[in-house]
Amino acid sequence: MSKYVDGKIKRWNKLSREDQADLLYDLLFALTLLKNLPEAAAFITDLLTRGEVYLLSKRLGIAKFLLSDYTYQEIAEALKVSHSTIAKVASWLAEKGEGFRRILKQIPEKRRLKNPAERSEWERFKRSHAASFWPELVLEKVGETSLRREDEKLRTAIADLESKDVINRRIDESYRGGRKKG
Repeated sequence: MSKYVDGKIKRWNKLSREDQADLLYDLLFALTLLKNLPEAAAFITDLLTRGEVYLLSKRLGIAKFLLSDYTYQEIAEALKVSHSTIAKVASWLAEKGEGFRRILKQIPEKRRLKNPAERSEWERFKRSHAASFWPELVLEKVGETSLRREDEKLRTAIADLESKDVINRRIDESYRGGRKKG
């Protein structure tokens, strides 16, 4: 464990059990209040650094791949993670993992827009006979518009995380500079 993380854990352990429980309760309760992706993105970008977001996202991705029977090698190549990181998540899944399983069942498989060239024969047929399939086509269009909005909000959240990293670096440099001078 790095000194940075180990130091943070030691500071956490200096808190009373009651204070630890209160802080954890506040975090868990805050998570239950999130109603949609934009709210979640705003909260996560305010709460976490970019590195923390990527770390947690990769852990979730590892769990998703493991539950889909991917090999360690396939996961390591896809997510650029070490075998030991995969083993840790695999261990958590083996010991308990209900939280991962419950959440991953609810996450849609793909959340990307289809390229018109990738449309199936059936999708092309529906579009060529739009008068007969207009309700379904309207719903698809609404879904595509919603995905575009989600993508834009996620891009904004990533940009917010990147700007937050710059601010955090400036604060760290300023703090270290002030400590050296004083």
